[in-house]
Amino acid sequence: MDQYLCIGCGQCTTKCKFDAISLERRYDVQFGAFEQMPIEVAKYAVKRTGKIIAAAAKLNKGGGSMHEVGIISAMLKTLERVMEEEGLTHVEKVVLEVGELSGVVPHYMEECFPAAIYKTPFEDLKMEMEVIPGVIQCLDCEFPVREVALRCPKCGSDKIKPAGGTGFLIKEIHGS
Repeated sequence: MDQYLCIGCGQCTTKCKFDAISLERRYDVQFGAFEQMPIEVAKYAVKRTGKIIAAAAKLNKGGGSMHEVGIISAMLKTLERVMEEEGLTHVEKVVLEVGELSGVVPHYMEECFPAAIYKTPFEDLKMEMEVIPGVIQCLDCEFPVREVALRCPKCGSDKIKPAGGTGFLIKEIHGS
């Protein structure tokens, strides 16, 4: 494992057959947006996202992901907090914005969602997702690339960074 390529997703801990990998928080750092990551880390994150998208396209019939279950669980906790802060008693629908380069696979989110809300106060919650296209920008010629690529198609440089479609956020909450 290269500590400089780690984005802290925890996937390695679930993949190791020997349970030899664990994550330990040594310090609180928030990179914030993908755009703020060091170039080497962002390059790896873009490559990883491409692999996730390719795997999802191959599977296209299921499998789901533990990553998405965790995201849904965190979203439900956020909804509980918002309900309490806003004095809501019921949430009918949540609208999410999912960037193509966020590492979240919308298909897996849709598959995991029913199981995640089963026997919770959110059992009748509807989820909608708006997918935001991913954009990568070359740092040498500033050419915007609208596909997952590790080299700029214009100048051939490998100095690229995510420039759009990297976020994941709760856009709307419909409740009463």
